[in-house]
Amino acid sequence: MLNREVFMEYYHKRNNGESTNAMIKRKFGKTLKSKNETDQMNEFLAKIIAYTLMAVIHEIYENGILPDYLHVKQSQ
Repeated sequence: MLNREVFMEYYHKRNNGESTNAMIKRKFGKTLKSKNETDQMNEFLAKIIAYTLMAVIHEIYENGILPDYLHVKQSQ
């Protein structure tokens, strides 16, 4: 309680990480199919990339956010 602001800052970061982890597990499954460690890491990273792309696409279509890197002009 002495440093509540600092605690809450770290708590929210942890909470966001836990929420993201849970979402990835719900969307892509809880287990990794690969057997060796290198392939498991690649599969894990592929799930993170797929989740990130899904989130970007969601923001583009649901909220009308256009990323600068697309260089597409919006019609007015």
